[in-house]
Amino acid sequence: MERDQRFSFKLLVPPRVNNGPISAVQPQEIVEDRGNFMKAFYSECFDKEKNILFPNTNMVAPTKPPKQGICVSLCYLTTPNNCNPGQLYSKLFDEVEKIKCWKVKVYSDTVEKERRLQDNKRTIETQRKAIQELQFGNESLSIKLEEQISENEELRNKNNSTWNLCNILKETFDSSVEKIHLFEAEREETHHLLTENNESVKKMIAAFEILRVRVETDQQEMQKVKEDLLQFDHLQKKYQQEFKIKQEEITMLQLKLKDKETQLQKLLLDLDETQKHCNELQQSTNHQFEVLKSAKAEQESLLQQLNIAEQRCRETEVSILRFFSLKQYEIKFKAQEEYKKEVCNDHETLAIKGVEWYLLSSLVYFQNKMLKKQMAQEIAKSSDLETTINSLQNESQNLKQLKGEEHEKLLKALESKSTFAAELEKEVQKLRITAAEAIKNKEATELKCQHKIGDMVTLMEKHKSQYDRMVQEKDAELEEKKKNEMEATAREKSLELDLSKHKSENERLKKELKAETREKVYPTLNQFISEDMKTPRSLTNHIAGTTKIKSYRIRTPPSEQSAQWGKSAIELDPKSDSSDQNDLLVNSQCKLHILKKNQSPLIHKSPGNSLKLAAMKRMRDAGWTAVTGCDKKKKKTNEKIFA
Repeated sequence: MERDQRFSFKLLVPPRVNNGPISAVQPQEIVEDRGNFMKAFYSECFDKEKNILFPNTNMVAPTKPPKQGICVSLCYLTTPNNCNPGQLYSKLFDEVEKIKCWKVKVYSDTVEKERRLQDNKRTIETQRKAIQELQFGNESLSIKLEEQISENEELRNKNNSTWNLCNILKETFDSSVEKIHLFEAEREETHHLLTENNESVKKMIAAFEILRVRVETDQQEMQKVKEDLLQFDHLQKKYQQEFKIKQEEITMLQLKLKDKETQLQKLLLDLDETQKHCNELQQSTNHQFEVLKSAKAEQESLLQQLNIAEQRCRETEVSILRFFSLKQYEIKFKAQEEYKKEVCNDHETLAIKGVEWYLLSSLVYFQNKMLKKQMAQEIAKSSDLETTINSLQNESQNLKQLKGEEHEKLLKALESKSTFAAELEKEVQKLRITAAEAIKNKEATELKCQHKIGDMVTLMEKHKSQYDRMVQEKDAELEEKKKNEMEATAREKSLELDLSKHKSENERLKKELKAETREKVYPTLNQFISEDMKTPRSLTNHIAGTTKIKSYRIRTPPSEQSAQWGKSAIELDPKSDSSDQNDLLVNSQCKLHILKKNQSPLIHKSPGNSLKLAAMKRMRDAGWTAVTGCDKKKKKTNEKIFA
């Protein structure tokens, strides 16, 4: 038990260096009573390892990770019943010693690597210092070379400047006459440009007037469109009123159709009644005709009976004559007379009845005829009524169709006109918007143009003042140059007189020399002629140079000293809209273009001419850009309005 208590501690495992597998397994059973002893042992071991592995915290950490092949292989027995704790503790102590050895090796490797790093740093610093010293040396050498080069250039420039000054003195005489003509031409050009600017301003004013006229025309067109809209509204109201009137007419016609239909129904009922009445009359006539037939048959039977009775009377008379006597005959005669009277009465009654029957039959016949006529008339009336009814129905159907078509046409016309009115309203709104935009653009363009005109006027005034100053300065220069030219011409005249004198002397001497002998005076004459001929050649060269002032010039390259006072041309800034002097005047490339003697002669142009031309061109371009901008905006507004 004491041994178990002595060796009960927790294993200290170093942190995992690599992502490789670790075969260490934590023990499953740990005695809880021995925890304090294990904690104390762990803290002591950890402090010792810290003191061994990391004695100096200021040292540099190793840059390379340790080898991946090193791994801790700690194997524990999973069950405490199969293994002794002493063997397990011994194995653990062996593993701990191996870990300590590995830590010592790692520490030694890190110390060696840090030492090597420090050595490398020292060598790098020494190399850097050497490189810096070499760079400083190179810089000093380059500075010396630059100084020598600059000295050489200065010497060359001095030589060139001396040479150029000589050439400039010659060129001043050459360029004086040309400058006079150039300044006169510049004055004329400036006057011409001023007139052109005035014309451009007038053109701008005319363009603004044209814009105003166009705006007025646009306003008139807007008023016309408004009047068209009012007319369209008036026509729409008229069409609506006509449509209402036609609807009322349609309702009236429909009511008339209904009345006619009721009348037709009444007529049809009357026809039915008349037909029934006619049928009844026909039945009554048929019955009366049958009654007449029966009456005629009775009349015939009565006539036959009368005949039979007459024959019997005759027979009785014969028999009475034969069998009776006169008395009987008288009695019989009386009786027969009475009987005759009775028979006559009967015959009269029968005749009266026959007449009555005949009258009745004639009445019935006439009534039938009248009824037939009435039936025919009523049938004709009914046919006429049917035709009228059919015609009215057809007319009503046609009217319905026509009114339906007219109604549809009116509806379509109303729909089309309503759509057209909506489109016109939209167009009117668009035109109003475009007119408002055009008015705004017009006002903006007028303001911009007014500002630009003001700027142009200020620019012109400032340029006029500057041009006046330039002209005054150049007039002074011209006067000085004229004076110099007068002096030069006086000198030329004096030199020409001297030349003429020398020529006369030479001619005289030549005549004398011809008179004398060549052998005696030949060397003396050569010397004298050479001395006398030197002066006229130089003079003739000078005179020839003066005569060629108008066409030839000799130029030499400029020096650095003379380049400082070579800035003469003045140009306007093309991007300047303000009237500030910083924006107005910009010094251009400022060097005297002086060529060597051997270069080809060129015609000289004064800087004042280029300055004035550039300034006036810029002013002209600014004015025309303003006008073109206004024209473009006006075109855009017109395209928007009339699109």
